[in-house]
Amino acid sequence: MRPTLAILLLLLLPATAAAQEANEPTERDRLLATSAKVNYALDKWRYSGEFQVRLDEDMRALNLWYVEGAVTNLRYPYFELVPDLRFSVRPDRFETRPGLAAILKVTRPGWQLALQNKYQADIPSSGSTGHGVRQIAFANWVWNKKLIPGLVGGYFYRWQDDFSDVQFWRAGGGVTWVINPAQSLNVSYFTGWENTGIEWTTSGFLLVQLNLNIRNDWRYVPAKIFSF
Repeated sequence: MRPTLAILLLLLLPATAAAQEANEPTERDRLLATSAKVNYALDKWRYSGEFQVRLDEDMRALNLWYVEGAVTNLRYPYFELVPDLRFSVRPDRFETRPGLAAILKVTRPGWQLALQNKYQADIPSSGSTGHGVRQIAFANWVWNKKLIPGLVGGYFYRWQDDFSDVQFWRAGGGVTWVINPAQSLNVSYFTGWENTGIEWTTSGFLLVQLNLNIRNDWRYVPAKIFSF
């Protein structure tokens, strides 16, 4: 039970951020993200590639699209180290985003808890570089051979030239449909609270992700997480 307690304690560390003085959220936007992710796992390594498109303004305008590659070290049953690199295209700029995540996880027959702690640097084609730290908790359990429900919640803290604060909180859940050992489809919905620097706004975030597993010969079961 020690890893489980460690995950819960780490998740409580940023609780003081919730006490910030902010106005009530005033606007609500609906976002849609569609994603295709390919995974290849062999022994203590897993390699992943993802393509994702995001729409905002009530799912009517392009927010961004990106490609991302990641390498996961599966040497330990309770810990993963994941460096990644993302290239994003927004309507007004390009971004390069290197990141490094440390993931604590507890996997038992029928369920898994995971806590992602991640640093990232957002390097735009113009303007100043932003830095951020995110902490996201994931809980998944096996309903049957085909369905895996899950819950997700966490926050993102950003600092750059003109902004240093919690940028957003998101929480929600969804279900993964295991089509076959090589394919699965995840549909999740999140409610978010975003800090624009002037006010807090709210949003609904729908994620639809197709996972293609080319090979699953891992040493330990990887943490079931995703980008949102």
